[in-house]
Amino acid sequence: MAEIKVVSKDTHKTLEEVQGNTVSLNEDSVIILKINPDDVLEIKRDGNSAVIILKSGETIIIVNFFNEGSNNSLVLEDDNHKLIWAQFTDQSGALLDNAVYGYIDNIEPLLYHDGISPLWALAPLATVAALKLLDNDNHHFAKDTTPPDKPSTPEGFVDNEGNEQGAFPGGTSTDDTTPGIVIGDVGEDTPTLYVDGEEVESVYDPETGTLTPVNPLPEGEHDITYTVTDPAGNESAPSDPIVVIVDTTAPDKPSTPEGFVDNEGSEQGTFPGGTSTDDTTPGIVIGDVGEDTPTLYVDGEEVESVYDPETGTLTPVNPLPEGEHDITYTVTDPAGNESAPSDPIVVIVDTTAPTQLAITEVIDDVEFVTGVITAGGYTNDRTPTVNGTGAESNALITLKDTDGNVLGTATADADGNWSVEPTLANQ
Repeated sequence: MAEIKVVSKDTHKTLEEVQGNTVSLNEDSVIILKINPDDVLEIKRDGNSAVIILKSGETIIIVNFFNEGSNNSLVLEDDNHKLIWAQFTDQSGALLDNAVYGYIDNIEPLLYHDGISPLWALAPLATVAALKLLDNDNHHFAKDTTPPDKPSTPEGFVDNEGNEQGAFPGGTSTDDTTPGIVIGDVGEDTPTLYVDGEEVESVYDPETGTLTPVNPLPEGEHDITYTVTDPAGNESAPSDPIVVIVDTTAPDKPSTPEGFVDNEGSEQGTFPGGTSTDDTTPGIVIGDVGEDTPTLYVDGEEVESVYDPETGTLTPVNPLPEGEHDITYTVTDPAGNESAPSDPIVVIVDTTAPTQLAITEVIDDVEFVTGVITAGGYTNDRTPTVNGTGAESNALITLKDTDGNVLGTATADADGNWSVEPTLANQ
């Protein structure tokens, strides 16, 4: 049995809504049958009744449809809720030699307004064009068999997963296993997604113009195409493909930084981890990362940084605070997959100038007179030991003569005490 709805043309109210095979009309009406056009074998006149014969053998009869002086309209509603008007008579009620059919947005044009159906205000040829009517012989339903044109190539895809999100062109890697394929506006047509030549379940969003697979795509490279199917059920040829590379595998853990570059103060150059620096934005030496994108982490927190592929350094944009820091980095591939962090190196930022050093004593250890040399005294020891205090813990102490020549160096102990014995090579 079919769903049959009868709407009064005069009052616009629903007169009857039934599940059945027969309905009888008492006034000019629009009869809506919820039947897919593909299921209709024939629509014909039998006396004053309209008879719809389905391919299943079921018959639906609309009694009084062709009564003299009446003006009734038959509309089919397909599976996609599209309305198809079957026109049997002209505006005078005379039976047409051939019924014509066409899609309409709603039944409003078939209803009376001030006693007149606005549909008849149009010239017959204009009406046919406006309603996209389809010719039909002998009152048989004429199915549209012309497929739509081949659709345009997808413009790219939208990635909504991971670190690298946005719209990307074909040929690009993505960590989004359900990327939205950008196909644009398809009008009344229905798009179908094909992956590597196989139809896959998908969802079309008319707001964004994207066609998205419901189930995740497997890892690897895929040819993506789509077709469009018109309301009559005709499917176009597939579009030209774009390539989408699904990559959800993170890169390997990168190597430990080789050290850092200090570009500030008197002591500049490349230094190993564990070294102090007065450069608050030292360049961390990580080497070549290829197509990957490095990210700098200081004490486990991501910080903004700039990578220089020429020097292989990754430099923090904002100054590091005073003190000791664990420095690591990760690499992210073009698909947006981020690696585990590297092993750390320690960088000690020290921008505090040392306190004034004091020489506490100078020791002569060459015979015949040894011991502390008094201020202004004489010594035969060409490399007397110079002891002092006031240094920072583990600070490098450099002893120079009055001309600035380096006589020797030493490292202060934890209490800031130091001892330098010049070498003969520096005399």
